[in-house]
Amino acid sequence: MAVKSTSHKNDTKKKNEGQAKKANGQANKINGQAKKTNGQAKKTNGQAKKNTASRKVADRKKASGKAVSKEWPKKLALGFGAVVVLYVLAAFFFSSRYFPRTEINGFSCQFKTVEQVKEMIRKGCMEYELVLEEREEKEEKLTSDQVALQFVDDGRLETIKSEQKSYAWIGAIFHKPVYEDAVTITYDENALIQSVDALECLKAENMKDPEAAYPSYVKESGKFEIVKEKLGTLVDKDSLMEKIRHALLSDQRNLNLSDENCYVEPAFYSGDKAILDATEKINRYLSTEITYDMGYTEVKVDQEQIASWLLTDEQANVIVDTDKVGDYVDWLGRNYNTCGIPRVFHTPENITVTVSGGTYGWRIHFQKEVEQLSLDVTTGEKIKREPVYRQTAYNRDQNGNDLHDTYIAISINAQTMWYYKNGQCLLTTPVVTGNTSKKMGTPTGVYEIAFKQRDHVLRGEDYESPVDYWLPFYEYRGIGIHDADWRAADAFGGVIYQTNGSHGCVNTPYEAVKSLFEMVKTGTPVVVY
Repeated sequence: MAVKSTSHKNDTKKKNEGQAKKANGQANKINGQAKKTNGQAKKTNGQAKKNTASRKVADRKKASGKAVSKEWPKKLALGFGAVVVLYVLAAFFFSSRYFPRTEINGFSCQFKTVEQVKEMIRKGCMEYELVLEEREEKEEKLTSDQVALQFVDDGRLETIKSEQKSYAWIGAIFHKPVYEDAVTITYDENALIQSVDALECLKAENMKDPEAAYPSYVKESGKFEIVKEKLGTLVDKDSLMEKIRHALLSDQRNLNLSDENCYVEPAFYSGDKAILDATEKINRYLSTEITYDMGYTEVKVDQEQIASWLLTDEQANVIVDTDKVGDYVDWLGRNYNTCGIPRVFHTPENITVTVSGGTYGWRIHFQKEVEQLSLDVTTGEKIKREPVYRQTAYNRDQNGNDLHDTYIAISINAQTMWYYKNGQCLLTTPVVTGNTSKKMGTPTGVYEIAFKQRDHVLRGEDYESPVDYWLPFYEYRGIGIHDADWRAADAFGGVIYQTNGSHGCVNTPYEAVKSLFEMVKTGTPVVVY
């Protein structure tokens, strides 16, 4: 039993201790709440102090503002008064002096009196010296003594001053008062002309003509490139005189002849659009490729040749030099024309002869070919064509031989005519040529059958002879091949031609000329030797 009683006491004791701890916890909670309340109270008190300080500052500013608002009208009035006083004093100052920035005849006259300006201009005229700055780093001078430069006091300076109302002086700050030709300065015109004429820059040996920029062919690049202009030293005397006169009257002490455009300038500068366009065009022309088809060979016009024909005129227009084109066409004719040239001819008699003259052969039409070639150059295209011919020949082999293997051969000595076609002899006949005793011999040379005609009448000064077959080969003189029924069948060949020959034609037996007429074609070469 004693043990049970002790246990009960212990339980009671633990219960009392728990209640005490709980009471202490509540007390601590109440103390924390009290501390929090005290903190809020302190914060409220701080804000209150801050608000109180702000009100004090605001009150001080408000008081200060009231003081300022009472003082600024006084200060503004004082400032305005000072400005008015200064303006009036300045107006008084400028009542006898020129406005700020005033310039008269190039002289700076600001703040000066009329008398001061007069003295300044008078002294300036006496000491005047004009430096002429020329090209090639040269200089020359003109002095007042050389031209008798003088100031004339004629009251014009007083007039200018009277026009400057003193109360309006402030306007000069915004608008510079400049008076040109406002005072009378004189010089001796004759003395001026003599002095200018004596200048080194106007001597002929010192004046170099300007050269305009232009496109020029450069072989290395194979195209036209711009050659820069040359300024030269050719003085425009009228312009120089005008600029010097102005300088004398405006107290200008330096005159740069280049800047004042006193030189004759080049017609074009390298950067001018006209030169740039011309260079582009001329290079387009240069790209033209021209090849002549001569039948047996080709002739190409090379680029350098074309370049030599192209140039620009004074207006920078690209032109083709037709004279130089003509030189080329002339060369072409001399090398490839065959009309009238000496020809080595192997005769049917197995003899080699040289035959010159006549009308047969290839001949370029000079004027028309020059025109066509000049036009072709401007296309910038590839062109292959024959030359423009005045006349063409019947044929031409791979070596350029235009007799080749089809022709009519007439031997004066043998009084014989042959017709060859494609190398084969199709006709041989005796003939009678022109009467040599009467100086009517048939002309030698190479010709061609101009045309064929039946029933033709031969006419001369003292005869009319009808023929059945007419084949003219030297039409200009009326010479050809024809039948001659007035001759006997055995009256051809031999030496009859020497005393009883024709008027120059080739008389042919009837059957022979009939056969020839039927076989031969217009244009067939006729070799008379």
